[in-house]
Amino acid sequence: VIGPPVRRLFARMLSSRSVALALTVVVVALTATCSARSFNLVGAWTLKNSVVIGPARNVSLSWTNNAGSVDVCVSVDKATASTYAAIGFGAKPGNQMQNVDIVAGFHSSAAATVKSMYSTANGYPSGTPTLKISNGQVSLQNGVLSVCFTRAAKDGHNPLTSTGAVIWAVGPLTTTGTDIAYHGPDGQDPTGKTQTHRSDETPVINWTS
Repeated sequence: VIGPPVRRLFARMLSSRSVALALTVVVVALTATCSARSFNLVGAWTLKNSVVIGPARNVSLSWTNNAGSVDVCVSVDKATASTYAAIGFGAKPGNQMQNVDIVAGFHSSAAATVKSMYSTANGYPSGTPTLKISNGQVSLQNGVLSVCFTRAAKDGHNPLTSTGAVIWAVGPLTTTGTDIAYHGPDGQDPTGKTQTHRSDETPVINWTS
């Protein structure tokens, strides 16, 4: 399924809390795990809610609840073709990456990719993902990487609720440019003002809004 193309996520915090997205991007047709084909399209995708969840790296999360599915975008500054951005659903206080549904995306010279993963109790994304994603879209414009997708609200190991927190990570790709590598360390910081590689669990996200 090819969804509406995405625009760079700025005006990030419009007074209306709508984020307009419309630039030429690479759009990826997805299975649950990876890309199939790429397309260059122009269009717009407007998301209802937006919040900065990683102030040190200007990591922004935007979403729209569509009564059964949710359109999600995560964006990060200071990105290159060797950068990925990932968002984790189901974060719990103190658990960080344990038992979290993860969606990661990147726009390397090899391909644009958005994929679903699952981190087990050991904190590594080595589990079997059950979160199905569609409408995968990746934009890399002027150092801003935006990863957008649609997910079912009740899918995966961690269905979305009105009181769910997320985690995020930003890191390098493997030397082949075809997969994600370790994002790097950051100390505990609930404010997020010193974290440039990964977050603690963020404040509660009301996915039903």
